[in-house]
Amino acid sequence: MRRTYVAIFAIAVLFLPDILYAQHPVEPTAQYVTTFTGTADILSATDVQSGYEVTVWLVNGNYDFVLHLSSLTFSGSGVCSTLNSVPLNEIARDVADAVVLKGVESGYPGCSTSSFTKPVRVWIEECGTRSGSGCSAEFSACGSSWIYRGYSIECPGTGGAGTIGKTGGTYSSCSGQCSSTHL
Repeated sequence: MRRTYVAIFAIAVLFLPDILYAQHPVEPTAQYVTTFTGTADILSATDVQSGYEVTVWLVNGNYDFVLHLSSLTFSGSGVCSTLNSVPLNEIARDVADAVVLKGVESGYPGCSTSSFTKPVRVWIEECGTRSGSGCSAEFSACGSSWIYRGYSIECPGTGGAGTIGKTGGTYSSCSGQCSSTHL
């Protein structure tokens, strides 16, 4: 009996990201593909990076990357206090750009010997709050609305790397203590 509990616990820990984010936030028919982590340079903060975790979903043949504010972590070899003056929407944009780059490098979508252009989206909670400061900052969502930033991946058909372009997205309006993640 004890071994059964240990095995169930081990399986639960192994698939924890799948359990935590078991559904796409706005596309109920989306198919889960994978979860990956990465880092992004926060361009407005001196030598500060953000760690993130993203779930990848297949929606009508295209990829969506879902980024939860609570997955953001920060570190840096520079002055972490410079992060305090960077608005949440700038952090979200820098991380979203890095997510798409890593996603394409990981094959979502993979550029093959066929020439094509595919849209991808990065979804993030619409509004969030910051607690803590510097590299100890943490973000959490305000409400349950989501917005996305659209990208276009153009594959040359040579098996080489694709070209990433931005195509717009949705906008947000937050009130009170909440800041916009407007991508």
